[in-house]
Amino acid sequence: QSEPLGELTRELLERIEAHLEALDKYNLIANIRGTSPGEVARKLSRGTVLRGMDGPTISTVIPPLSEETGMYAISLIVPKSKLYKAVDELRYIGGSGVCVLPVTYVFEPESARWTRLRKEVFGES
Repeated sequence: QSEPLGELTRELLERIEAHLEALDKYNLIANIRGTSPGEVARKLSRGTVLRGMDGPTISTVIPPLSEETGMYAISLIVPKSKLYKAVDELRYIGGSGVCVLPVTYVFEPESARWTRLRKEVFGES
């Protein structure tokens, strides 16, 4: 009977922790022209806040049949305090169609609060 309670406790702790981690973060999505994902990554590395949490995500945009190729979509997470600077840096390197979305949750590989609770309450290592 304690197993369902433990799972519920874990889920609640993880959701709270992930939400608190996300409170001041925004996801920026933009289009950038380039010859390759590597070139786009080099453009992004020129900015001071365009690195995201673990680096930017760069994806190929599939153009309509009549259009040329070479467009990439980038996505990165930035803190609220650096939001406008990131938008400005994206514009400077040729970013267009910049969309800004609030982040609701950031789930890390393991919940620090759940790990600490297991250690303190259950004596687990």
